[in-house]
Amino acid sequence: MVDWTYADVDDGCFLIPRPSSTTTYTLGYRPYSRALSEGNELVVRSSTGELPHYSASFSVTSTGGETVDLELPNDVLPRMYAVYAYAIEERFRAQYQNRVLNVWNGNSGPLSCGANCAGRTSDGEHHIHISNDSSNERKFLMIHEYGHANLSGAALETGSSLGGNDCSLNGSTHGMRGVEHASCAAMEGWAHFVAAEVFNDGSVSSEFAYWSGEEFDIDNGSGTCTSASDDRWPLRFAIVCGNETNIPARGTELDWLRALWDFQYDSGSMPNNDDMQNMFLDTGGWSQSNIYDQVEAALPSGFVSRWRTAADRNGVCVLGSSC
Repeated sequence: MVDWTYADVDDGCFLIPRPSSTTTYTLGYRPYSRALSEGNELVVRSSTGELPHYSASFSVTSTGGETVDLELPNDVLPRMYAVYAYAIEERFRAQYQNRVLNVWNGNSGPLSCGANCAGRTSDGEHHIHISNDSSNERKFLMIHEYGHANLSGAALETGSSLGGNDCSLNGSTHGMRGVEHASCAAMEGWAHFVAAEVFNDGSVSSEFAYWSGEEFDIDNGSGTCTSASDDRWPLRFAIVCGNETNIPARGTELDWLRALWDFQYDSGSMPNNDDMQNMFLDTGGWSQSNIYDQVEAALPSGFVSRWRTAADRNGVCVLGSSC
């Protein structure tokens, strides 16, 4: 029996008692895997809340004080570490700083929202529940939930006030193409936008993979309102397919995703990631239905026309009527 020990932080090595003869024993290898990612702590937990650890058996022969190299199994930390660290370090951080993000494999974390959701506990730490059903383990879904945590964390860091995310118009569930109150359409559209931003180069690609396995091009509409689900992605979806007339008080996540994407990547003076966050951080908050008006009122004057054009093209507002 070997007591628990920890690898040296610099060289990754650790010492164990020297056996006098060939001995087979179990070596418990437990990495306490709190990652530091650009000043933010990232913690991935199992469905029971544990940090990842591994065990293996080694046959060791040693009669002297020599160093014995033991090759550990080819185990890796959960791939969710790579996905979230890539998002935070390389792709979309902006004013998300000094935060702790706990990612739970399953829905056994502290949130009451079930699986595939994000929220913040009273200690200021953010939590994400990701379903351990393999059909939902998609990188866009993972980063969609990070998009919610990203904006909430940036609001804490900057002392900004946000509004709610009311997705109650059609019951307790919401989807990419369902007409919702504008606060829901905008906030879910924002989270989709962050996922798209992380996994695309906006000047080259604009692809999105929806949870059901459907893929579509953010920049370009496809199909009609009666097309099969995997090709039902027309532009201005709320107006064209949802027959919605109460724009911008209502909308779809799809339309807001596309409007935010076009706002950032249309030709001209492009907003950076801080500017994208500030669209919402600078509003002072919003109600169930007035988020479009709050966003437009808070924009720097040089971005207003650009935003109206992107919003009108995608049916988030209607030029000459609601914007």
